[in-house]
Amino acid sequence: MPKNPYAETPAGTLRKLNDEWKKHHTWVSPTGHDDPDGVWVDETQAYDDNLVTYATCNVRKQSWSGWLVLTHAALTCDKIRYYLNSIMHADINDMIVEVEKDGSWTEIFHGAPVLGSWVEKTFTEGSVTGMRLKFYNSGPLINWAAMPCEVDFWEVPPPVVWGGSALPQLQMAKAILEL
Repeated sequence: MPKNPYAETPAGTLRKLNDEWKKHHTWVSPTGHDDPDGVWVDETQAYDDNLVTYATCNVRKQSWSGWLVLTHAALTCDKIRYYLNSIMHADINDMIVEVEKDGSWTEIFHGAPVLGSWVEKTFTEGSVTGMRLKFYNSGPLINWAAMPCEVDFWEVPPPVVWGGSALPQLQMAKAILEL
């Protein structure tokens, strides 16, 4: 039988409190953007909390779009999510997602876009200040639009730190969990 991670021990009680603490955090929208190549339109609509609106880039045939960079003040983060418009053409069939973590860009996804649903990508926790996306149009004849509707960062909450004698803090933690 597996061991109960929340056994009635000081460590088990603190683990349960930390797990409960993490449940109360949510996704964080970017607070700014950059369009280094000047090819995106309506960039703020990629983080306006509205799945009907979207940023747009006209991606030339058999080419990559420019980067859409979405920024935030440094936060501890271990995953991001994005939602792409369901009407993007099938020729937009490759994308790259990177995060700016601990001062450098790190690729976290390179592959086929998933349209019309939230997609989460996880990575090793770090101090994150941005994410960027770009899209590939494999079509030989026509330009197509890339349309990210929404992106978010997942802020990792700090662990609960207890100081001094553990007994009063454990009693308080247990009382909170029994509410």
